Formats: sequence, structure tokens, C-alpha cells
Amino acid sequence: MWEEGVKYVDPEKRKEVYFELEKILAEELPTIFLYNDNEIVAVNDRVKGVTIVSGLWDYAAKVFFDIFNVWIEE
Repeated sequence: MWEEGVKYVDPEKRKEVYFELEKILAEELPTIFLYNDNEIVAVNDRVKGVTIVSGLWDYAAKVFFDIFNVWIEE
């Protein structure tokens, strides 16, 4: 349902999908969320040598960790 909600540009339609998801999560409690990592990374196509890894607690540090191997293609 998360993937379904992202498909909609209309905030009301998105809200409808996410409210249904939250209702299911509250009733069935399939998991307990202790942390929500909301990071958005944008890299221009000209920037090379960047590896995007999601889901790591130290993701932000990893983006700049290997900065010496990143270059801009002209």
C-alpha cells in the first residue's frame, strides 16, 4: 500500500490509501516501528562514483565517506 500511495499526485487520494494502510497496521500490528529513516538523496547524472545504499543507519556518513572516488563527468 505504500507503493500504491506514491502513485497518486492528488493528496486526497494519497491520504485515502495511507489511512487504509494505517488502519490495517493498527488492527493487525504486524510490526512495531521504532525508527523511520526519511532521507532523500538526489544526485545529478553527471556525478559518477556514488553508490546509493538505502536502509543503513549511518547512510548519510556513507554518502561522503568515499568522496575521493567521486567525480563529475562533463
